[in-house]
Parts: sequence; C-alpha cells; structure tokens
Amino acid sequence: MISEKTLRTLEFDKILAQLAEHASFSAGRQHIHDLVPSTDLEEAQTWQQETAEAVAMIENEVAYTLGGARDIREEAMNATRGVIIDASDLLDIRYTLRRAGLVQRDLHKIRHEYPLLAEWGAEIDECAELQKDIARSIDDSGEVKDSASPRLAIIRRDLKQAFDRLQSK
Repeated sequence: MISEKTLRTLEFDKILAQLAEHASFSAGRQHIHDLVPSTDLEEAQTWQQETAEAVAMIENEVAYTLGGARDIREEAMNATRGVIIDASDLLDIRYTLRRAGLVQRDLHKIRHEYPLLAEWGAEIDECAELQKDIARSIDDSGEVKDSASPRLAIIRRDLKQAFDRLQSK
C-alpha cells in the first residue's frame, strides 16, 4: 500500500480530478476518485494494458457510448433492502441494463483487437429476464401498465367501470 504522504507528494488527487473531468458517466467519475495505485507489479501491468486498449479504441475511433445508461447504484441497493422502487426508476434500470447488453455485444465483436476490455465485457450481465419483467410492467413513459399484475388489471377495470357509470348519470 502506498502511503498517504507519497500520494500527496505525487499530487495523486489532482491527477484523479483531471482524469474525472473526462468521464461522461457519474458512476465512472466516482470510480476514478476511488482509485488507488497498485503496489502489485502484475496488477499494475494489467491496468496499463487495459488503459492502452482503451486509448487505442479512442484513437481508432471505435464507436462506443454509454448513452441511455443511468447511475442506478442507489436503486439497486434499495432493491436489495426490499425498498419499493418508483416506476420511473425501474425504467432507468431497464434502459441501463439494455445499454449494458449492447456494451457486452459491442466488446465481444472487437474481442480480437481489444481482448482485455472484451474480458470486462464478458462479465456484464444484462439481466434479460429482469428487463422483460420491467417492460411487461412499466411503459416507456414510466407508467405502470395494467398488465403489471392480474390484481391491478382487475382494480383498474373496476375503477373504469365505476367512473363510466358515474359519467352516464
């Protein structure tokens, strides 16, 4: 472990701040601020190789975007604690998982040119079943669909019938 004094001498916090300015995704910026140098030679060399691959992707203008992804860490933590998640947050989760699947497939396509980054991509789980469940329950405007549950469909049907009866009086 590198000492705090050494990190201050190297102005490591300023290096991280400069790097974070180039991150377009809030979770990426947070990850950058959490970075610490490695004292393990093999790990440091792997990180350098991964960085070299990422730089090569940029230099070769490989199309790559996280567009549509949201920072869903808080929602994911809430879900693990049993907290009810808003429909709009579920929609954000669905969009982010969809983007994760696209990233995974994109990195797989270029695995021969960028093998280390492709390894990262192979670890991405797009949670296809969860995406389907959310799509079945939440429409693209973030509203809960009648099909979200049989009970909800019955309640909404009954409410509509009662409203229609009131309107006809």
